[in-house]
Amino acid sequence: VGATSRGLPVLSLPIPDPTYADIHASPQATLSFSEASLPSMVTPGGLTCGGRDAEDPTCARLHLHGNLRAITDPAEVARAEQSLGARHPFAPWLAQGGAHTGGTYYTIVLDSLTFLDYYGGPAKLSVAEYLAVPPPA
Repeated sequence: VGATSRGLPVLSLPIPDPTYADIHASPQATLSFSEASLPSMVTPGGLTCGGRDAEDPTCARLHLHGNLRAITDPAEVARAEQSLGARHPFAPWLAQGGAHTGGTYYTIVLDSLTFLDYYGGPAKLSVAEYLAVPPPA
C-alpha cells in the first residue's frame, strides 16, 4: 500500500469461490485494471476516466499476464492482510486472516504486460521496467 507498494496486486480467494478451483487447475491468469476505476478520475458528476468513455484508448488500461502464486511466507501473509485491510475498510476480516470459509492470498508472477494509454497500440514496457518504478512517496 502506498510507499511500500511493489506494483503487484494481492488477491484473497476464499475456498468456495470458483476462481479458487480454477487457479488450482491452472495458475495462468490475466489481471486487468482501468484508469476509469481510479477515484481521482471520476468527475464531480460521476463520469469515469475524467469524462472520457472507459473504452477510449486515452483511458489507460493495464493487463498483467502471468501465473498466480499462493502467498505462504508468514511475513508476506501479514503484509497482504495489512494491505487488504487498509484498502477494504468495510471488510476488516481481510486483515484478520481472510474469509471465514478459509482461503489463500495470491500474487502474480509476471510473464508479460500490456499497457494501453493512447491510440496506436500498447506502449513498449517490459516487466523489468514496470517493476523498477518506485512506489509513490
